[in-house]
Amino acid sequence: MAIRNNFSIPNRLVIRSDLVPGESVVGYLRRLSIANGFDSLQWMFKNNLSSKEETYYEDIMYQVHCITGCDYETIKGCGYIPRDKNDRITNFYGFEIRKKHFILASQKICPMCFYEKPIFQSVWDIRAWIACPIHEIHIIDRCPECGRSLSWSQATYMCECGAFEYDDCFKGNSHENVIFCSKHISFLLWNRKEDENTKIADKVRVFSLENFLDLIVDLYMVPLIETRIRKFIYGSIYKDYEDCLIHSMGIIMNWRMVFMNM
Repeated sequence: MAIRNNFSIPNRLVIRSDLVPGESVVGYLRRLSIANGFDSLQWMFKNNLSSKEETYYEDIMYQVHCITGCDYETIKGCGYIPRDKNDRITNFYGFEIRKKHFILASQKICPMCFYEKPIFQSVWDIRAWIACPIHEIHIIDRCPECGRSLSWSQATYMCECGAFEYDDCFKGNSHENVIFCSKHISFLLWNRKEDENTKIADKVRVFSLENFLDLIVDLYMVPLIETRIRKFIYGSIYKDYEDCLIHSMGIIMNWRMVFMNM
């Protein structure tokens, strides 16, 4: 069983390692916990963390630095940090993005990426990152056997049910629109080349990453409820986020340039 280190003693770790570029801080802690024989990430902290988001607070990242010996600035650079614990803006690889664009309640993975290189990537936490732009398959966040959400805090590479290992679920190709969405996010983050057939970069290049993530949702936002003070509450006409993304990307990839100037 995992034993929590109440004083963040650095020498608790026998096996240490540096962060891999693109690796999430939570994934880094999971990898080290497994290597050192712990079954949970909680042993590292004085108080049990209630959410994945807490691992990105600066005081927690400093504890990670003390425990692992990894450079503090490197740890901060591989995570995304709210400016304070109540702030809705996070710093993600130098981009300011609102928290609503992330999914932090569970762990998302691309099984094929994980098979090739068993690290948990930060970019998987972006809500709109539904498909892998490299392998063009779905990112998963639930066990295909039991339906549980994949845990972010357990130091293991399999579901709690024991019937699913993270690198052995290969589904069919994703819808081309969600693949193009992930490719465009890659372009905005790292200037990676996109599929020339989509020409998406030319049509929405004027949008920042934050504005692009807003756009793919806002295109299908409609007034759902009118309050007593005649203020509308907006919501998506699609219950499923993926359906919203598919239709929004269909519009964006065929966006007439005349609208860009309006």
